[in-house]
Amino acid sequence: MTRATLVTVLLAFSGCSSVEMVVRAYADPSAGSVRTFGFVPSDQTTGGELAERELRASVRTLLVAKGLSEASGGQAPDVSIQVSGQVQSQEQYIPPSTHYKPKTVTTTTTTTSDPPDPQKMGKPELGMGDPKPTTTTTTTEHTEMVPVTKPGHTETTYYRHIAIQMFRTTPGQDPVWSGDVESRGTEPDLMVVAPTLLKELLSEFPRRTGKPAERSAALSRDLHP
Repeated sequence: MTRATLVTVLLAFSGCSSVEMVVRAYADPSAGSVRTFGFVPSDQTTGGELAERELRASVRTLLVAKGLSEASGGQAPDVSIQVSGQVQSQEQYIPPSTHYKPKTVTTTTTTTSDPPDPQKMGKPELGMGDPKPTTTTTTTEHTEMVPVTKPGHTETTYYRHIAIQMFRTTPGQDPVWSGDVESRGTEPDLMVVAPTLLKELLSEFPRRTGKPAERSAALSRDLHP
């Protein structure tokens, strides 16, 4: 058996959905001789038989695109494939947090001054008429750091896992290829992320691709390579 690729997929495309995953795959040197395949149930998939059928349909599409064909008409396939998928919810409490942001504060001050007294000024002639108080308005601006508190809350994330086992149909059922892919995120529906997870997982079949351990790919339902 050749040591599998351990792939950490970190997706960070601007403006599109992405998924983080880890891919592990282990292949026998004879995996490249596989031409036909068939499926056997695992009965271990979250969502039951219908969800498992959907996973098998996705695997079928990807393998056919690689030049393989599903055995039919009573033909014994080169390998039997078992596919399973699980989803588990995980809750984490996020404590309250406070950060500060700048805020511009405007202050307006109005000052009223009494009119001058003509007698004190030695100019009684200025006392003629009706002198009025003087009003002065001053506006100033300054910046204050205002606290913003985010209350504590619980976040729910989902652990998604898909495993594929391939083994010879002949007596002995020798393993030919196995792999699994896991990811965590806020999407609870495995079928939404399964096409992307399976694309990355089966890119390592029948042998290692030589791709970098860290890869990028956008979340997509498209199964065509």
